[in-house]
Amino acid sequence: MQISASDVLLARFPYTDLSADKRRPVVVVSVDNDGADVVVCAITSKPQNGLYDIPVADNEITGLKVPSWVQFDKIATLSKTVISGRIGSMPPEFMATHKPQPFGSNSTMQWRMVLRLAINSSMVG
Repeated sequence: MQISASDVLLARFPYTDLSADKRRPVVVVSVDNDGADVVVCAITSKPQNGLYDIPVADNEITGLKVPSWVQFDKIATLSKTVISGRIGSMPPEFMATHKPQPFGSNSTMQWRMVLRLAINSSMVG
């Protein structure tokens, strides 16, 4: 399966303490189609109000069945083997507006904070 940035996939996403995983929708933020891994952010249907929790509509484009929140601070690098399939994609304007960027004067601090949260989460346990 060809995977692109902004794809919405169903995948086994790990809990932050790595005790287990849950099949859930994720959005692709980085992909190397020649490699075996993909970088994703979790999507949840439980209402969230964190700084990096962005609401997204349920519709035919996203493939989501209920209103949801993309959790840009819940990042994981997953093997493509844990992906069940593609259910939709995020609109380009959504990703351009909300996806943390690794470079750029206004977003470098934001990206560093997201990475720090992800690294700290992965070191627990």
